[in-house]
Amino acid sequence: PLTAALQEFVFRRFDTMQLIVDSFYKEEENTLDIALIGASEFTSGYAPGLAYEEYGFRSYNFAPDSNPISLFLYELKEIQKTQNPQIVFVEINGALYDEGGAHNEPQLRRVLDCTPISKNKIDTIKHIFGKMDYSYLFPIMKYHYSTGEYKIRQEEIESYNQVRKRGYSLLKGMITNTGNTTEGEAYNMLDFPEKAPLDPLCEKYLYEFLDY
Repeated sequence: PLTAALQEFVFRRFDTMQLIVDSFYKEEENTLDIALIGASEFTSGYAPGLAYEEYGFRSYNFAPDSNPISLFLYELKEIQKTQNPQIVFVEINGALYDEGGAHNEPQLRRVLDCTPISKNKIDTIKHIFGKMDYSYLFPIMKYHYSTGEYKIRQEEIESYNQVRKRGYSLLKGMITNTGNTTEGEAYNMLDFPEKAPLDPLCEKYLYEFLDY
């Protein structure tokens, strides 16, 4: 119990994107009409609260920034454990990274560090790394030195505490901020090729997801 408490409240990363994942497990079972899997395109571009207010359906963004395709199947299975959504929308930008993106440790940990231990989680870790990495099951092994996070990430910690006290997330996985972008800073999509090959590793994970 002491180790579990230290892992949950002291020796861990505190990350706004991890809050999205962690808060999903606070949702009441079988209450979502729609689930969304993807990355920042959903996190900052789709508002579940507004969708409910205007159209009456309940939804959740399971879509932390830079969410890699290597985790999409794991995330879908996690959603299906507690929810039975009528529709699952998938934004496939996570399949457009290179091999480093598919196995990027910070992005993997945003999801795996804060999800419950399960056969699904163990199988996913083994599938990605070819062996068991217990630090993804027990993050205290990774963050045993990181008590300084409390001083650095007070805002995120307070958000965690609010969700725990409330018992659910108000934003349902939406995170955004405001700012100004000048025309010169915006991407001109015409400068990018219309077609490009997928990284072979990302393509493998994509087809595994589609086959499921």
